[in-house]
Amino acid sequence: MSVGPVRADAVRSDVSPGVLKVLDSGSSDHPPTALGGGRHGYTALRDTGVVPPCANKDASVVVSVAGDASHENGEESRAVAELATAVALEAAGRRSCETAFGGRIPELSLSKGQTAPAAASGTCEGIRIPEAQWVDWLQESEASDGAPLERCLLGETKARDEVLYSLEAQLGPYAQCLRSADHDEHWPEPGITHGSAQATASRPNSSVPAVFRIHRIHATVYAAPAEQFLRSALHTFAERLAVRHGFANLELPD
Repeated sequence: MSVGPVRADAVRSDVSPGVLKVLDSGSSDHPPTALGGGRHGYTALRDTGVVPPCANKDASVVVSVAGDASHENGEESRAVAELATAVALEAAGRRSCETAFGGRIPELSLSKGQTAPAAASGTCEGIRIPEAQWVDWLQESEASDGAPLERCLLGETKARDEVLYSLEAQLGPYAQCLRSADHDEHWPEPGITHGSAQATASRPNSSVPAVFRIHRIHATVYAAPAEQFLRSALHTFAERLAVRHGFANLELPD
């Protein structure tokens, strides 16, 4: 378990050893699921994060738990999330961070596994998938405004059953962990390559960042050139999530 306060403009060298670094080292294969109950946090069953924002300062308290396979079920993950929330509450009090923690964490709304692209209703909703991309299934989580990490996976079953594209939103401290320890390093910037694309945003009247990314994981031999799809999918994904999480100044790849 890693615990610490994180200013919205902090880099890794500003924060207690390992707090930001561990946010970029998750080991779970499960999509992030919002905790619900008014909590700011998520669980991917094996990994859990609670990041309540401070109302009186441009900062958050971060509690990150790296578990193991024994936590990969709903009840165990819920118990770990309750523990992480209790630790965050105590840490917020010690750091004079005024924040709301919501109510008890309800039963987790876990991913239903692979579903048909036309059935998208959560983090993958709205993404138009041309037939030329040969996407047969998607895996998503229920849409939420409380999860600092969200993901949408698109895959195929033709040549092999594998993920073709991964879209991810990293918000607040989970975006900050993408920056190096050096203040002279720039934040991740919008851009596109042959296999990935990235967009950024920030909270109004705040320096809290957000980074939205899409990566082409495997290039199926059937699929059409990816750049147009990367741009289109990221645009839809980033716009929907930025609005839902209260981010503005969305900058997309040219």
